[in-house]
Amino acid sequence: MSCWQQSKLEREKLSPDALEQCPCFDDNLFQRCRFPGVRKEYHPAVDEPEPPQPPEPGDPPPLPNSVLGFDQAYRDRVEEYNQRVKDYQTAMDRWQDQFALWKEQRGRRSPVVKPSLIAFGVCKGTPSTPMLPPITCA
Repeated sequence: MSCWQQSKLEREKLSPDALEQCPCFDDNLFQRCRFPGVRKEYHPAVDEPEPPQPPEPGDPPPLPNSVLGFDQAYRDRVEEYNQRVKDYQTAMDRWQDQFALWKEQRGRRSPVVKPSLIAFGVCKGTPSTPMLPPITCA
């Protein structure tokens, strides 16, 4: 039985080895599937990893043990830390934009699957092809 012919619950339980045997399912959709029209909707983002998050700024400088420790060197360390926090916030804002774009582009792979299967009569409620019985495309 092909991956698409299994119930949604069964498909969600497929092991990575079982998924490798499904050329038109999950991550294999654009690499190994030769279903008509699938590559037309391909966007390279589906194969790109999630953008890496910027490194955190680290811990703030420890408080001095005495009033005498609040010297210029300490103030410089605090200022340096504050600048690292600002740089981190800027980098995180940039990362959030990159991540949102990556996620949007990566999400483009799914809308083509169900309409293609419906068009070719593979999903329930559509005429089935002689080779494939109708299945539920959830």
